[in-house]
Amino acid sequence: MNMKIEYDERTEEILAEVVRDALQSDADNMRSLNNQESSASSKQIRQSVKKVNKKMSSDTSTKSVSTKDVKSAKTKSTKKAKFNKETKTENAKSSTRRTGNVLPPVVNDQREGALIAPPKYRKGSMRIVPLGGLGEIGRNMNVIEYNGHILLIDCGVLFPEEEQPGVDLILPDFHYIQDRLDKVEALVLTHGHEDHIGGVPYLLKMRPDIPLIGSKLTLAFVEAKCKEHHIDPELIRVEGRDKMKVGP
Repeated sequence: MNMKIEYDERTEEILAEVVRDALQSDADNMRSLNNQESSASSKQIRQSVKKVNKKMSSDTSTKSVSTKDVKSAKTKSTKKAKFNKETKTENAKSSTRRTGNVLPPVVNDQREGALIAPPKYRKGSMRIVPLGGLGEIGRNMNVIEYNGHILLIDCGVLFPEEEQPGVDLILPDFHYIQDRLDKVEALVLTHGHEDHIGGVPYLLKMRPDIPLIGSKLTLAFVEAKCKEHHIDPELIRVEGRDKMKVGP
């Protein structure tokens, strides 16, 4: 069936108005959508900024707390070390008060078993100090002190080991008597082995007039050794069971 529609001017105006309204509605909808998208995007941006700021604030706070903890730990460690040091000092003082004596200072750390200063000499007593040969084989030498007078027993040498290259001889430790050689009355030599007489020339270089007391054979060995060093020693020969007085 064929239908024929006729339009007059009024109908065209109505249709045009309907089309304009439709277009306006579409435009309004598009603007609304754009505004919504823009608003959503802005909201997302604001949320992202807030998250970043929050994270930065959290990191700063953590760093501050961490630094504070480190400083606090260092302070505690310093205080603890100071307390331990004070405690050790106080314990040492208490120990000294209890024993009434303190370890004497080291005189000369010349070997593994360092020599230490003996206690103060008491008048009327005899003191015997080994300068070598104690706990070792070689450089035998002993000092006998009595009322300010000194008698020496032997003066030997120690031969070096393989792990001591460049060392020819090892002498007794003369430091103990080097400032009191004028108090030495004599040097008694027990026999003629090198570990008992080998250091005699080196002692006589410090004081050449120290009397040497020994047997005929021992003094012969010593005299020959001293000639090598251009020293003319004072020799006192003794026999078995002889008695003699040394010093005042």
